[in-house]
Amino acid sequence: EELDDIIAFFDRHQMQAAVHCIGDRAMDMVLQAIEKSPYRQENPKGRHGIVHAQITNPAILQKMKELDVLVYIQPVFVDLDMNIVEQNVGAHRMDKVYAWKSMLDMGIHAVGGSDAPVVSFHPLENIYFAVTRQTVHGNPEEGWIPSEKMPVDEAVKLFTKYAAYASFSEDELG
Repeated sequence: EELDDIIAFFDRHQMQAAVHCIGDRAMDMVLQAIEKSPYRQENPKGRHGIVHAQITNPAILQKMKELDVLVYIQPVFVDLDMNIVEQNVGAHRMDKVYAWKSMLDMGIHAVGGSDAPVVSFHPLENIYFAVTRQTVHGNPEEGWIPSEKMPVDEAVKLFTKYAAYASFSEDELG
């Protein structure tokens, strides 16, 4: 209820909300709050977003698309997380984790970021991880969840064109 009120407040005052969510339950809550907001249609800055969006599933991705929610992703976490995610969330939930290419293929607005100062803010490192889905040492050879590898041009757009869209400057930047 508190989250619902916060999102409604942002919409009522024509502001953009960005909520940190790693897990699917948190994303469900945010998406439900956005969907319930009585002021959503009145907000020209209603490009609300989810930061991280790491543990998704097909239903969450579909709802993100339907609600036109931005997803602020940090490809650099591939290097840090690939060896711990499955043991923490279970093999049965690995279908759409770190599903950045799937997001773009569905038309979800994904935006590249770094999560600095937690990790490096260097965009080229993030582009490397988005394209290869490998560690800094080049493992695994085929990449972690290779179906989610991005083409180079899409990975570059995460940090240019798509970032401009997220900041309402798509007509001037990107």
